[in-house]
Amino acid sequence: MSWAGAALSIFRTTKYADQTWELFKHMTSKESSALLARQGFAPARLSVVNSPAWVDPSQPPASMKVVTEGPKYIVPFPKSTTWSEWLQVVEKELDALWSNKVTAAQLSPRLKEVSAPLEKKNLDNLKNAPKL
Repeated sequence: MSWAGAALSIFRTTKYADQTWELFKHMTSKESSALLARQGFAPARLSVVNSPAWVDPSQPPASMKVVTEGPKYIVPFPKSTTWSEWLQVVEKELDALWSNKVTAAQLSPRLKEVSAPLEKKNLDNLKNAPKL
C-alpha cells in the first residue's frame, strides 16, 4: 500500500489485496474524513466539507470555509505558451550581463526587444486557446 500525498494506491502484486481494500474503505469513509478534518486536513468528501467537522466557527481557525469556497472564485492563472522560447532568448541576453559585456542599463532595452515578439505570440496563443 502507498499513500503519497492525496493519492492512495494498492500495489498490483500485494498478497493482501482484500485486506488493503478494506483499509482503504475505512480510510476514505465519512467518519475518517471527518476525523482528519477536525485535525485541520482538508476533507476529500463533499459530505464533510460543510459539516461541523470542517466548518465550525467555534473551533480555530474560524475561516476554514475559505479553503472550500475559495475555488469558486479562482481564475486560472494563464500559462505562458512561449516560456521555453522566452527563457532561451533571455538567458542568452543575460549571459552578456553576467560576463560584464553590457551593463544592466544597456541590457534592459534589449530584453524588451527580444521579449516583445514572444509576449505577442503568447497573447495570440491565449486568445485562441479553448476556454476553461
